Amino acid sequence: MYPYMTYSQLKSSAKKQMKPVTGRLIGITVIFLVLRVIVLLASSRPYLRFIKPFIPRYALSLLLTVLFGSLLGMLQIGLHYVTLKVHCNQSFSVSDIFHAFSKQAKSSFLLAAFMAAVTTVPMIPYDILSNWYAASSKAMPFMVRLFTHVPAIALAIILKLIYSQAYFLMLDFPSCPVKQLLKNSRLLMQGHKKRLLFIHLRLYLFFLIGGICTCNIGTFWIAPFTYMVNAKFYLDLITNQNSSAGKD
Repeated sequence: MYPYMTYSQLKSSAKKQMKPVTGRLIGITVIFLVLRVIVLLASSRPYLRFIKPFIPRYALSLLLTVLFGSLLGMLQIGLHYVTLKVHCNQSFSVSDIFHAFSKQAKSSFLLAAFMAAVTTVPMIPYDILSNWYAASSKAMPFMVRLFTHVPAIALAIILKLIYSQAYFLMLDFPSCPVKQLLKNSRLLMQGHKKRLLFIHLRLYLFFLIGGICTCNIGTFWIAPFTYMVNAKFYLDLITNQNSSAGKD
């Protein structure tokens, strides 16, 4: 018998667990989303257009992208912390969103910076080529765009899947070094990357349809629900891994 929970089981468990605290969880998620918007607005970087040379402008843009991405990642760690508390029937508060800033700050920042780089670095070849064509007043050929942009997105998705459990692992094992957390996430996700990808695709479709059908009102419930499913996925992975280790 397949020991891991199916998508339906993950959804059912997440719904059941969040039901008693739905209002509070929605409130905390809304605060998280507002903070996320503030960080994204701060990262718009309109001032970079005053730096004419491409290399320093692009280098600074990359640095700022990783920096602001790190802040978003640290807020995301706080939301992960809340969802783990809900699944473990522990009390939680709004201040838990800032858990990564008050505790494990160094590890949280380094891990969040790595996760931000995971989505930024693969895009570098495409960005450089795009700028070169723009400077030459030429349109980037479709095939060049296809063979630089699509592989970069695919690589970023794969890396995000591989290291998707690192935040949860850091919260569960606070004394563990960042390098070991990344390694543990790689090991934990062996054989589960495709499964998590399909779960995320179905959650995204659910989020999209739910938002359209409710004029985006439903997203206030769907957003924390997706985080709850991700937390349950992690707990399911770690529980089965511990069970397998016990049998060995």
